[in-house]
Amino acid sequence: GPAGCIVALVYAAVLHNLFGLAEGQCSSTLGPGGRCFAPMDFMVVLSRFQPYLATGEMQDSQELLAWLLGALNEDLNRAGGANVVGLDASPLRATSPCLLGMSGGPREEERHAAEAWFRHLHTNRSIVVDLFQGQLRSQLRCPSCKIRSVVFDPFLYLALPLPARPPHGVVSLDELVRHLCSEECLDAANLWVCPNCGEHVEARKKLDLWKLPPILMVHLKRTSFVQEGHCVWTRKLNCLVEFPQERFDFRPLLPPETIHKDPQLYDLIAVVDHLGGTVDSGHYTATCRRPDGWWEFNDSHAKYLGAGANVVSNKNYVLIMERRSAPTEPHAIDRQLPNEPHAWPHLIDVDWSFLIGEECSFGG
Repeated sequence: GPAGCIVALVYAAVLHNLFGLAEGQCSSTLGPGGRCFAPMDFMVVLSRFQPYLATGEMQDSQELLAWLLGALNEDLNRAGGANVVGLDASPLRATSPCLLGMSGGPREEERHAAEAWFRHLHTNRSIVVDLFQGQLRSQLRCPSCKIRSVVFDPFLYLALPLPARPPHGVVSLDELVRHLCSEECLDAANLWVCPNCGEHVEARKKLDLWKLPPILMVHLKRTSFVQEGHCVWTRKLNCLVEFPQERFDFRPLLPPETIHKDPQLYDLIAVVDHLGGTVDSGHYTATCRRPDGWWEFNDSHAKYLGAGANVVSNKNYVLIMERRSAPTEPHAIDRQLPNEPHAWPHLIDVDWSFLIGEECSFGG
């Protein structure tokens, strides 16, 4: 990266301290013999790139996580180029939109998705891509000629807006994903010129989850903007988002035409909670699943919650979910490389034109 991988180096030092790899300075298990440490070197480096962190005020934990993953992606990019997914996780447009008819089959769309991923990997190859990046399908549909303009983009996390007034103060994670992926109609002020029929139309816009990563980060957007007269103020949404902590099945939430190599079952492995009545104040804690059960980390204090603890609450702000088929050892992680399509999340056809001429490995 442009900073000489300094973020990756100081973050590695934090991990060494956390997991007791730095000359036995810390215990690998928390308890009477465990210790805490202040990651001052890490904070100093972060404040160089994000000066607001040096103020000591509360900052948004999800923004920090997205920034950190973006910085690690840049530092550890095996492609050695720029154009990585940025700090705000804005999608990198890897290909131009493709025009598909309503009769376009799953294999046709999978081909376009795989080609977009192939082009993405030419400039983005890191452990962050391997573990945290998935793929979205966004499309505009012409109501007149039915043609669809489709683009496949990488994503780093899902941002799910919460409803302001859910029934009984409870909403399910399924509902939030379905709302994100619901079709909307562009209004007359945002007419789309159909590239097929040339008409100015109120296009139908839709987003879909096409490929989910081994580790999925979900941001529950608890901020609501309320306008009173000429004033706009923020309000925290305290509704409970319900979902099972184990074996959450994303398959019914994905488009039926997408193809998956593995069951889309996810377990919750960590949450970031926000404690406080407003979005501009309060305190963050982390709760993580370790081999012996769930632990709550609150600054210098760690508390064992038990193996069967329920950590789903209306304080959840960021969810970290892991696919059940995800590798547990570093050497088993499928490295995403342009010339190894067998490791991609897509079902590959060796005759696809964009792979012809590439020195690709199609073996298992």
